Amino acid sequence: MAAVGKRINALLNGYGVPAIREMAATRGVTVVTGSKKATLVALAEHAADPDSVARMLAGLSAEQRALLDLLLLYPGEVSTSYITAAATAARLVQPDDPKSRQLYYYSYVHPPVPGNPAAAHSKRLADLVAGLSARVLALASGEGSYTPALELGLAAHIAVPAEVRATLLGLLNEPPPQVAAPAGPVAGGEPRYAHRGLFLLWSAVRAKPAQLTQMALVRKVDARRLGQALGVAEKTTEFDTETDLPYLYFVRVAAHNLHLLIERDGRLDAAGRERLREFLAQPWPVRTLRMLAAWLDTAAHDLAMITDTSGGWQTNRYLPPPTTRHGYERLFRLIAALPGDWIALEGFVRWLRRYHFGFLALPDDEPLPIYDLGTQLYRLSYGALPGEDPWESCEGDVVRKALQGPLHWLGLVDLAGAPGPEQAFRLTPAGRTLLAAFADPAREAEILAPLVASPATGRVVVQPNFQILAMGDVPDETLFALSEVAELVRAEQVVEFKLTRGAVYAAQQAGWTASAILDLLRGASGAPLAQNVERSILDWAAAHERIVFRRNATLLAAREPALLDRLAADPQTAPLLAERLLPTLALVRPPAGGAVSLAGLDRRLLAAGELPATSDVIHDAPVPAFAFDAAGRVTWKGPLPDLRVLGLLAGLTRPGPDGSLVLDEKTVRATATARRWKPADVPPLLDALTAWHEGPLPAAVERRIKVWAGYQGRAQLRAVTILTVDRPELLDELRADPAVAPLLAPLAADGTLALVVPPPAPRSRGRRAATEPAAEAPAPADTLDALRQALLERGFTLDGDE
Repeated sequence: MAAVGKRINALLNGYGVPAIREMAATRGVTVVTGSKKATLVALAEHAADPDSVARMLAGLSAEQRALLDLLLLYPGEVSTSYITAAATAARLVQPDDPKSRQLYYYSYVHPPVPGNPAAAHSKRLADLVAGLSARVLALASGEGSYTPALELGLAAHIAVPAEVRATLLGLLNEPPPQVAAPAGPVAGGEPRYAHRGLFLLWSAVRAKPAQLTQMALVRKVDARRLGQALGVAEKTTEFDTETDLPYLYFVRVAAHNLHLLIERDGRLDAAGRERLREFLAQPWPVRTLRMLAAWLDTAAHDLAMITDTSGGWQTNRYLPPPTTRHGYERLFRLIAALPGDWIALEGFVRWLRRYHFGFLALPDDEPLPIYDLGTQLYRLSYGALPGEDPWESCEGDVVRKALQGPLHWLGLVDLAGAPGPEQAFRLTPAGRTLLAAFADPAREAEILAPLVASPATGRVVVQPNFQILAMGDVPDETLFALSEVAELVRAEQVVEFKLTRGAVYAAQQAGWTASAILDLLRGASGAPLAQNVERSILDWAAAHERIVFRRNATLLAAREPALLDRLAADPQTAPLLAERLLPTLALVRPPAGGAVSLAGLDRRLLAAGELPATSDVIHDAPVPAFAFDAAGRVTWKGPLPDLRVLGLLAGLTRPGPDGSLVLDEKTVRATATARRWKPADVPPLLDALTAWHEGPLPAAVERRIKVWAGYQGRAQLRAVTILTVDRPELLDELRADPAVAPLLAPLAADGTLALVVPPPAPRSRGRRAATEPAAEAPAPADTLDALRQALLERGFTLDGDE
């Protein structure tokens, strides 16, 4: 803060002796000696006396009092330009004629202008200021030491002295302006409205991540999509950036700072379900405070750099985030202290400016620091004209946006009427409790206890047409659970879900069982489910369970179905077996450990007269188990093939008329297409077959597999032009010529043959150039003409030049 305001002694010292004497006479100050210094000292000591100030207030005209009320909004030394503009806008004075301004040495815009203190109802600013100055309620000041001694009237700056201002505010002691009844419809603050927005935003980002701009804002296309999900945008909504949709920006910032949305690689992704489930498991008042604190982290940072638009270098302010956060917290304390009645929003902003001018930038409300801060903002040097009011564009904007936005969205305040002079707000009972807990984190649980204990009043209806309706104050954790088992259709006053086969399958993939889904729906609705709904959920779940991945499973393979039937009928063997997957294949049920179960099964098989063979499909190495004949027919070397070799041959063979497997072209080509085989995938396949094959693979089988699997790829036949010379040194001389060398590629070891190639084509950035083959092409006519001309110039006799 480079500029510092003047105390009352310095302000009085700028006036001439006649003005000082008139001030003393008006204030009733008696001085023994007639010197200016003695009078000034006595006047300064008497200026802030409450009784004297009260008498001066009582003697003001309506116009003078209105101007004083206006000046109290501008603490410190304020450029007369600001006061002139504000008084003109308030219709206290006549508009200024710019043509009447006269340049004055070191007072570029406002040279001293005398005023008449007796003209109490004048429309001239100089007269009204003169009346206030005679009472030492407002004083003028010049632009420096070059300003002459002032008379009662105008100069470059105007100030309500800090000492007098403190007394005036104490005497006025005005409460925040209350209104008897709001002038417009009431929009009640819903404490859980933003929680639902958080859930909807997470769901939308989870379905499709959002791309971010370089400024870390959601790009416009995704902002419109997310705004639609939150109900604050349409397909035709016009806006420039994400911040033009304030509710979306608020919810997104809160979700990001709560780590429910994660920024990575230039996009915004949704955090895992567990993270959101943990957040929603907290009581709603706790979630509200967490969202308020999360938003505040970004809001304080966004205010860190504040630049005024008036162009004066003195008006650029840097407010560090800790300071702005402290300012927000002070604002919350002031709001928490308000009565529960309706408060005029614009009146509250004006009240804050008068009594808490530096709430956003100063550590306390001591009058002099506020006086100095106002001097910095409103003192324009070098003839600069005032632009946008710095306090209104910063502090005032903070107050309005906080009340109309996050504090309302989180249910701390109700609003009434459209934004403007008639809008009002009031603190809700829950908002008062929440702000008290926010200001006292150590006692948060104790303060929030009454809110946590309040019961929810919403209800859930599950209809026979598979529609789920969540109406009223349904807990957010219930909404989240419903979103895991059903599809979200819309989220307005009523949240609608739809039970579908796909949603039930997705829930099963996330760990839900059919019984858990039914329990959730019964518990949420508090009533039995329709029979068709319950039966459909069970059928869908059963259908999805037909495809099951089992890890570390042990299989029993029999050589024929009858043998497995006999084992399953044995009362001692049956408890060791689980599901039967195929007529000859069943799962082994380990009771405690795999090794114990296998040992018991081995004993039972031996007792039944069967000799079991155990293999580990993960660790055991392949052994020769089959052989191909030249026609591709498979002959097994044992009675029971290994499952791994069966799986390997399943993609290459099909059963023949006699039931034996035969290498099949259609099967090989279909497998190669489905698995997207490349030429490099064929040799490992042949190696795997060889590992299980008894002896080398027949050449005919290997060749057919290569052909059907696409191992050879494509081939092309091309016509080329060849140059022959008599001696190698002649070809060397030609290739030494920079113009000829690119056209020749030596072929023979003796150095007398060369392939004629066209020069490389210019690189193109187009799509066509990127897709054309790079293989050699026949030399075009212009290439042959160039080579023919070069040979003739060197004295060659051309033979067969056709």
